[in-house]
Amino acid sequence: MQQAPEPAKLFDLPPHDVGWEGILFFSAGYILAALVLFMILGVTLASILLVGCLLAFLGINFWH
Repeated sequence: MQQAPEPAKLFDLPPHDVGWEGILFFSAGYILAALVLFMILGVTLASILLVGCLLAFLGINFWH
């Protein structure tokens, strides 16, 4: 039987290849991904809050 090749690990690199540049590159990628996720979540929450406020405002004006 032929064994399947091991999947490449993210940090399984030779030490001389990963200096401060590699660490900064990886951390910058993770920070950018987190920022994009937080931006999307913030925009959706803000839009939901805006729609809710508009509906409440229109409802108050409609009932009074």
